[in-house]
Amino acid sequence: MLPAILLLQVAAAAPPSPATHDALSYDITLVPSDTGTHILGEVQTTWRLRSAGAVSALLDSSMRVVRVLVDGKPNTRLSRTMYGRSGADVVVPHEKEAGDTLSTRIRYHGFARAGVVPGPTRAGERGAAGGGSPATARFWLPVPDDPDDRATVRWSVQAPIADRVLASGELVGIDTLPYQHATWHYQLSHPVPVARLAVAAGPYVTVLRSAEACGGCVPVEVWSYRTDSAAAARAFRRADDIAGWFTRLLGPFPYARLVHAEAAIPDDAVSSAEMALYGQDAFAAAGPAETLIARETARQWLGIAVSPDSAAARQLFEGLPRYLAAMWQASAGGPSLAAAMHAIADSALGAEGGAWRGAWTLHELRGVMGDSAFASGLRALVAERREGTASLDQVARVMSDASGRDVGWVLRQAQGEVPALGWKVERKGGSYRLHLRSVGAGGVRMPGLRLLVEGKLVRADVAGPETAVALKGIRRPPTRVELDPAGTWLVRLQRED
Repeated sequence: MLPAILLLQVAAAAPPSPATHDALSYDITLVPSDTGTHILGEVQTTWRLRSAGAVSALLDSSMRVVRVLVDGKPNTRLSRTMYGRSGADVVVPHEKEAGDTLSTRIRYHGFARAGVVPGPTRAGERGAAGGGSPATARFWLPVPDDPDDRATVRWSVQAPIADRVLASGELVGIDTLPYQHATWHYQLSHPVPVARLAVAAGPYVTVLRSAEACGGCVPVEVWSYRTDSAAAARAFRRADDIAGWFTRLLGPFPYARLVHAEAAIPDDAVSSAEMALYGQDAFAAAGPAETLIARETARQWLGIAVSPDSAAARQLFEGLPRYLAAMWQASAGGPSLAAAMHAIADSALGAEGGAWRGAWTLHELRGVMGDSAFASGLRALVAERREGTASLDQVARVMSDASGRDVGWVLRQAQGEVPALGWKVERKGGSYRLHLRSVGAGGVRMPGLRLLVEGKLVRADVAGPETAVALKGIRRPPTRVELDPAGTWLVRLQRED
């Protein structure tokens, strides 16, 4: 009987299981190593509790937690903050209720495996840069278990005295330290996606800066390592024009400035509020491509100032910067939008093509809405949801309002697999008819689907499980049906006997 009583007592004393809470603010102190990949961090997070459940933050197991404090209470010999560490979780129990605020301060250190990793530049100097990606956030920063959470942020980042530090927000001070180092302090009062926070430190020089009297334009700066300033100046020569184009399309720039910076990162580019980091390898030649610069510029509006609220919306928001970059490229004399989308169709159809699939969904939506209504909808989305998140339903409502009719079905239809249509040709009398059948459960809707039947353009308003269209001017049984590259629908075609 006694063991049973003890088990009941233990169960009664156990803290509530971890729950998802709302992070309100982050105060980040970061000390990258001058030699290896070691980083020391201390992060204070203010939470709004959604329940009595324990607070949980994700932090990679390569980072050793040294200390956890709650609400600023110090650890003493008689009283210490209890916390749990399991894999990538740091779990902090508390005695507060839903609606209360709670402060946690986590001190940690370790050898970074991803995210912000100190390391050499191509010229053999030292730098530390990274972040900007939900996939690597937990490798260097304790982040909420809600990947779409947003918070304000303060930074205190240490670097050698000769280096410069770049982080989101306003530079509010630089403290000189006695051992040839300095701590750079930034502060950003706008809530931004925590999983996209980024930072960079290194031997930077300012290559380009917008004219001070540019009349309402986006203040743009370009930073590079000293040895790559010429390549950076060439690559970013139209950075002002790109930012101006998106301002006209999407509305005022959501932040105080935009800094494009070279960084010792493995990615092509990562972005956070007010900054975009580009992998240093590109600077060995001509620098980053302008479409990449356009993509990360567009992400400041749609991806950071407005971010997805769930997994359902994430694919669309990953596609938005890519599609907007293709729109800018077409306007700047590059390939037409149709040609650009046709070029990435195979990527969108691939197993890892989620972001490109999102871009194609926007291409489909634009085809249904028309150019003007589509642009108005994007601008309205930024105005309404700025400094917050947007669900797929909210995007659908805003775009439908701009169109004057329901277009949300385009977004809902794109949530599943890429639609597939089986086709076959039947002869009736002296003419041929093309029969299209939706493969899989239910039907699909594709008004104005453009097909090439033996190279001849055929339009079909696909609706429901089956659609038939007369083939005029075709005298022999067709054996080849494919998508017209000028079309706006992404679909798999398969022949049926």
